Amino acid sequence: MPNPKKIKFRFSLPAKLVTFKSLFVIISGITVTISNVTRQREITEEKLLDKAATVSSLLKAGATNPLSNLDIGQLRLLLADIKRQKDVLYAYVFDENGYMLTDGTNTNRFRDQIIDGPVSKNAIAATGQIIQYDNNVLDIAEPVTLGPEKIGGVRVGFSLDALQQESDAILYRNIILSIILGLAGIFMVFLIANIIISPIHILITGAHRIGSGDYKHCIDIDTHDEIGDLARAFNTMAQNLNQSNASEDPSPPR
Repeated sequence: MPNPKKIKFRFSLPAKLVTFKSLFVIISGITVTISNVTRQREITEEKLLDKAATVSSLLKAGATNPLSNLDIGQLRLLLADIKRQKDVLYAYVFDENGYMLTDGTNTNRFRDQIIDGPVSKNAIAATGQIIQYDNNVLDIAEPVTLGPEKIGGVRVGFSLDALQQESDAILYRNIILSIILGLAGIFMVFLIANIIISPIHILITGAHRIGSGDYKHCIDIDTHDEIGDLARAFNTMAQNLNQSNASEDPSPPR
């Protein structure tokens, strides 16, 4: 059987230059975008963690005295004030056995209950400040002590929705910026390609003319680079060939 004919694609130098440079710009843009979004999310998350740790510590300090006296009214007011803060989903004070004393509401529907679940159990058993993630919630808890004795604990839950929204906004801004910079980069690549390729086309055309015997043709490239050097070499070669052919021509008969 005859070998199948191979299809050859002509991939010009400008196309190669634009393609590879464009890919470089796109890959660089994606890399920078991922790096920026990751770093910005880390910064935002660190700020939220600092805020959560501060709120928890303040709640612990404010709850120590009323918790030791089982002043539920004072604890409720303290938690109600905490829950007014942005991103706070819940705030609890529990006794040393993990039973809920108040959730900061008048109804206090969890009073004298132990909230079940691994996150709640870890919060109740905490011997120091503990940070946990439960679905889209940052949960922070720490024990309340009076001297060496643990008399209860506090717990606050922060929504991560704002963190996600900010991350999405950062991602969107970076994508738009990357697209703008990418298009600008590709446009610059086209300009550079034209600057580089235009003399090459002139050189190729001139070389073909000289190669076909037009030794009087002069390649009009006056650049101080390798292409200019090559053009001048072709012109010198053409002049030498023209002079050589002229000297070899027989004199016309008298």
